Amino acid sequence: MINYHDKFSTFNPGSIMAFVKSVLALAATALLAASAASAATTLNFDEQAESSLFIYSTPLTDRYAPLGITFSGTTTPQNTRGGYILDQASNFGFDALSGTNFLAFNAPTTGNVENIAFATASAFVSIWGASSFGGTFTMNAYDAAGTLLDSAVADFSTNWTQLSVASIGIARVELIGNNGAYAYDDLHVSAVPEPSTWGMLLVGGGMLGWLARRRHSA
Repeated sequence: MINYHDKFSTFNPGSIMAFVKSVLALAATALLAASAASAATTLNFDEQAESSLFIYSTPLTDRYAPLGITFSGTTTPQNTRGGYILDQASNFGFDALSGTNFLAFNAPTTGNVENIAFATASAFVSIWGASSFGGTFTMNAYDAAGTLLDSAVADFSTNWTQLSVASIGIARVELIGNNGAYAYDDLHVSAVPEPSTWGMLLVGGGMLGWLARRRHSA
């Protein structure tokens, strides 16, 4: 009969420790590479000069699709089909948070919805908002199946206020406005590392724990 305890007891702890450390090092290297390549994207809507009037602009949809980010809004009325990138001279009562443009809305009713979808699942999303009319604003985060993951609420004013959500697997955020005229600026999106990388870290951590227990029992 094979005595597995005896076989495991002949393992060289030093060799196992070296192997585990190499696995953890590979995982850490992969995480650093992922972070450097595609960890975060920030949109400040300032890539080009914009009009200060809605009538000379079109709703933002797929301008940032090459970055994996698309925008959509409701269909009616005219100015709620998603936000419009406008120049800060558009008489909103405040300047852009950075640069000269912001994502502007002029909705005659409350509850206007703007959706921002991500081609790659994200872990953290934030955006700044302002309104000269005040009001309570909400950002909801959903996964690819439509499950609510996180939510944030803030009262807006002419001073820029940040909304942020955090969770693994954010595929879309929903921005809900609560007054007629307001704007968003500086959207920040942080991506999720590959699941296989997290798996390597978990396996390596588990093996380190197992080795520690064996040494303690010995």
